[in-house]
Amino acid sequence: GSKTAYKSAYLFTLLVKAQNIDKGIPVAFMISNSESEYSLIPWLQWLKNSCGLRTTAFMVDCAVTEHAAIRATFPNAKILYCFFHVSQLWEKHLKMGRSKKQCNEMRPKYKAVLSEDGSYEKQLEKWSDLKKTFPTGYKTFIDYVEKNWFKNFSDPAFLRRWALYHRQ
Repeated sequence: GSKTAYKSAYLFTLLVKAQNIDKGIPVAFMISNSESEYSLIPWLQWLKNSCGLRTTAFMVDCAVTEHAAIRATFPNAKILYCFFHVSQLWEKHLKMGRSKKQCNEMRPKYKAVLSEDGSYEKQLEKWSDLKKTFPTGYKTFIDYVEKNWFKNFSDPAFLRRWALYHRQ
């Protein structure tokens, strides 16, 4: 019989976005048996040094390893978190231990917080409204969001990674 070399594989894709279109174009791929920054750094360095990759910004799916590898290779690049993946993480934590009815009740409020693209003050106002509307039964979700996403409201660099009002 055949023997599998690795139990899992990770596909990393680099997309570029031209200013005049709203879609990413895949330009580089890497398959690795590790999701470690130590496999990503040489790939990014190769793209930078051998292929001429020049960029001022990256968008990632919230993975710490991607962030660390980009920071090591492109220290001055802006790193943004993908709105879809941030929303997916919030949704995952909302569903933990809650009924479908409870999730459906809170979902519009948390999506309003995530989707706020006006200002920090408006986003914070929507977050406060959510907490007043759902004072009990959602503590784990509220704690998760505050610990992982609002923890650094005083750090503009952290907010710029995921808050829509910071994006052009």
